[in-house]
Amino acid sequence: MMGTVVRVARGEGFGSVVTRAVERVGEEWHRRLLLARGTFAHRPRPQIVNVAAMPASTRLGGVAVQLRARLNEERRVREVALFDRGVLEIGPRGWHAESLEAIGAKKLIVEGGFADLPNIPQTAEFIVAIHDFSLISSVPHELIVDDVRRRAAERILGRARAVVFPSNFLRDAYRSVVPRFEARVVAPGIVAFAPRGVRLANRVAFAGSVKWHKGGALMPEILRATPGAQWHVFGGGDLDLLRRIRATRRAAVHGYYRAGRLPHLLARHRVGLAVLPSIVPESFSVALSECWSAGVPVVAFDRGAIADRIRAEGGGFLVAPDAGAEGIAACVSDWLRGAISAVAPAYIPTARDAASAHLALCRELGFL
Repeated sequence: MMGTVVRVARGEGFGSVVTRAVERVGEEWHRRLLLARGTFAHRPRPQIVNVAAMPASTRLGGVAVQLRARLNEERRVREVALFDRGVLEIGPRGWHAESLEAIGAKKLIVEGGFADLPNIPQTAEFIVAIHDFSLISSVPHELIVDDVRRRAAERILGRARAVVFPSNFLRDAYRSVVPRFEARVVAPGIVAFAPRGVRLANRVAFAGSVKWHKGGALMPEILRATPGAQWHVFGGGDLDLLRRIRATRRAAVHGYYRAGRLPHLLARHRVGLAVLPSIVPESFSVALSECWSAGVPVVAFDRGAIADRIRAEGGGFLVAPDAGAEGIAACVSDWLRGAISAVAPAYIPTARDAASAHLALCRELGFL
């Protein structure tokens, strides 16, 4: 345990260690309190159950962050029941539930990835919300089709009343593999944020998880190639990559932050430009929405839903994928000297917008 703490502190900083520890302890206490408050056998069956096909902990990333934010908004209209790792959460209470059959719900909304997808009862109607390639691909972040997964996907998507995607990009990728299913696109939303203060024209940030597929390995080269920037790195991730970034002595590494805090951090440090150098195609990018909500334009590679969103809305600059770190650094340098400029969009999808769209779909299909 102490060795892990030291490794995290060297990579992300001591503040990150404290934030992670407090969040994990709070999550465990919340789960224990849920299970101490009632017996499932003595309450009415929920009308709809949202099924987390991956842990719905916001510390694990954008899928859980947008899900929790959306369900908080849906609670204004309906009773929200979330089945997550053997626990059925309904408001401040929770119950052990061995399976979806034990819960008895006839209408389900299956959320997220499919590594831990529970068995869906044959008698249940369901909607599926897809967030990555994992249902059809052996690699969640890339479209590398696995025939076994593809056949399973055909069965699941064929049974679903509707399949919800975060972007046209991901919907079209699935259509190229599984052509027949009822598809809808609903942009994931974030909690609204009103940007304040003046952003500085030399402050640049890496935002999100510092991992290989998010472009973390490119950052040391980008940092060294942009001497005119004051860099900030927000996000935990691969500790070896974070130590390499620290070793450049070119960036303030802030480490892990709690869900929803990125816009506040960007505003506090008066960041004027963010870099999202994912080397795989993103299916939507909650981090992009959070940067825009803080009034911060972004630099990203020209691939996936991030590129589609920037082309449609503005709010940033696109770099050819084969230009690599050198291309990202050149774009940042152009921004630093005022040769290029961009303004974040005025409208960013909110959790309330996403909740309204999901509720409308449920009403259309007779789930509500």
